[in-house]
Amino acid sequence: MEARDRLVQAAQEALAADERVTIDSAARRAGISRSTAYRLFGSRTALLEELRIKAEPDTRQRILTAGMELLALTGLAELSMDDVAAKAGVSRANLYRLYPGKQALFQQLMRVESPLMVISGVLAEARTTPVEELMPELARGVAGVLHNRLGLIRLLVAEVSQISPESSEGVQFVFQEGVGKLMSYLENQMAGGHLRRMDPLLAAQSFVGPLLLHLLARPLTQERLGLSPEDAATQLAEQWLRGMRPG
Repeated sequence: MEARDRLVQAAQEALAADERVTIDSAARRAGISRSTAYRLFGSRTALLEELRIKAEPDTRQRILTAGMELLALTGLAELSMDDVAAKAGVSRANLYRLYPGKQALFQQLMRVESPLMVISGVLAEARTTPVEELMPELARGVAGVLHNRLGLIRLLVAEVSQISPESSEGVQFVFQEGVGKLMSYLENQMAGGHLRRMDPLLAAQSFVGPLLLHLLARPLTQERLGLSPEDAATQLAEQWLRGMRPG
C-alpha cells in the first residue's frame, strides 16, 4: 500500500476510535515519517479534507437520514449532534468530520432532501418549454419529492418563520436555489407577456403555498379527494395558471 493510502487509512481508523487526528498521530499509526506525511498533505486540514472526500456514501446517507428523522421530531434548535451520531451508528468524530455542526448538517439536508434538484432540473429546460407545460411539471416534481416527507415540510415552514443562526445559511440556500430561480423564470415570463405582471416573489408564493398546504393536509384529505399527489399538484398548477393569465 502506498504511503498516502496508509496515512489516510490510519486517520480513518483513528476517527473510528474517536481519537483526535493530527498529521503526527496519523503518521505514527501508519508507520511513516512525519516529514513524509507533511510532504503528502501539508496540513491537518488537507488530510481531513481527503477523508471527507473518501467518506463512504452509505455513511453520509445514514447521517442525513438520522438527522432528518430527528429534526422532524425536535426542530433544529433542540437537535443534538450526539443523538444524530448514535442514531446513524457512526462515531461523533466521523459525524463532525463530515458535518462540523448543525448549520452544515441542515444545509446539506436542504440540498439533498428538499426538491431543489427537481426545481433546478425543470427550470433548466425553461427556455424551450411553454409556461403552461412547465408549471404543472414543476408542481408534480415537487409533490413527488415531498409527499412522503411531511417532517421536512414542517421543518422548512418552522425554520423560515423564525430563522435561527443554525438554519440561516440553509434557508438562504433554499431561497436562492429554489425560490430565487423560480422568481427569475416568472419575471421573464411576465416580461414576455405570458403571465400577468405582479411581484415575482408573490407569484412564487402563490404557486408554492397551496401546494405545500395540500401536502401537509393529505393525511386528512386523501380519502376524500382520491387523487395522487402528482394529480392534485397538476390541478393546483393549472388553477394558478388560470389566475396568472395576462389580462
